[in-house]
Amino acid sequence: MKKFFYPDNLTAVNLFAKYWNGKDLVILLGVFIISIISFLTLRTWFFFAILIFYAIVSAKVVDNYSITKLVKLYIRYLITDTLLLKWR
Repeated sequence: MKKFFYPDNLTAVNLFAKYWNGKDLVILLGVFIISIISFLTLRTWFFFAILIFYAIVSAKVVDNYSITKLVKLYIRYLITDTLLLKWR
């Protein structure tokens, strides 16, 4: 039986998992590849702007919620869901 020894804190691995989930990392990697290709062929920075915007918006901010999830919850609270108040 082989024994494998790992370092106690794997901060490089946990850095991305702390802020983004796997689906977001795949999307960010895809947009990064597209932005590199578009920059090399067309000399445009548009996809880099999309990459930075999506990275900021999809990052987990508070209690494992992303900014997009928080905006959805605020819209549901303010507009779509009714507020029920129960009196004793």
